[in-house]
Amino acid sequence: MKLTARSRYGTLIVLDIAQFGQDAPVRSCDIAQRKNISMKYMEKITGDLRKGGILSSRRGPGGGHLLSKSPEMIAVGDVVRVLDRYGPFEHCMGDPEHCDRSDSCLFHRLWLEAEKALLDNLNKVTFADLVKDRRLCPAAKTLLGLDWS
Repeated sequence: MKLTARSRYGTLIVLDIAQFGQDAPVRSCDIAQRKNISMKYMEKITGDLRKGGILSSRRGPGGGHLLSKSPEMIAVGDVVRVLDRYGPFEHCMGDPEHCDRSDSCLFHRLWLEAEKALLDNLNKVTFADLVKDRRLCPAAKTLLGLDWS
């Protein structure tokens, strides 16, 4: 199971800002270059992260992106919830209009429980934890799309 690309890139963006934005806003072009993300895609994601209360931005010279709260107050699960409207499993779970079988689907409850377990675990990890401890297991690095080699 993988998180969506939006969540993986979103976690990379927020992590970059947590690492490099302690003293000043982080420029979009710097994040895009370090994380190998296109500017256009990054702008979409940062816009959603601003709307979701994760990021704030400053315009003009010396501008860029900032975390709206301290890294200790932002969990990986917060980013996933903002960027994946229906969660990392099945889109039909979030919107019964997209699946006319959601009431009788045998997997619906299983997917809901699995998604809750995943988000519960992601809620335990803050961006301060990630900045502080780069020794995540390989599976967690793969899941989040992180590469610190």
